[in-house]
Amino acid sequence: MRDRKQLARLAEPVVSKDGTSLWVRAETTTGESLDLAIPFSELGDTVQFLVGCAEFVVQHSNQADEPVRLGLQKHDWAPIPTRGIGLGSGRSPDETILMVQLACCQLAFPIPSTDLVRLSDDFARTARTLSAGRGKPN
Repeated sequence: MRDRKQLARLAEPVVSKDGTSLWVRAETTTGESLDLAIPFSELGDTVQFLVGCAEFVVQHSNQADEPVRLGLQKHDWAPIPTRGIGLGSGRSPDETILMVQLACCQLAFPIPSTDLVRLSDDFARTARTLSAGRGKPN
């Protein structure tokens, strides 16, 4: 069995000098660190992998039935600027894919097709409320 290090944080995000990669430092709780270079072409796959890991943990954890905490656990929200959103066919007729275009990658989120109309109504209602001006909720 490999000796696993506990991640303390990811820190120091920098764009590589050639503008093709994200450089980050992975720091462990024991003070060790590893510098990572993630090519922009792999950034979306990296995010999808981490999200998939989170889903795996929920499915295989003895804490899966605990209430979900809202917000981030250690940090303030860090909104990710989007360049666009769209819908596409899923992997089956029962699934629709919500695509979110970021600066250098796309993220795909599956939505059960049965939820699509309800979600679109909710999205439209919220968009009208938030675009109403100064009286909008935070």
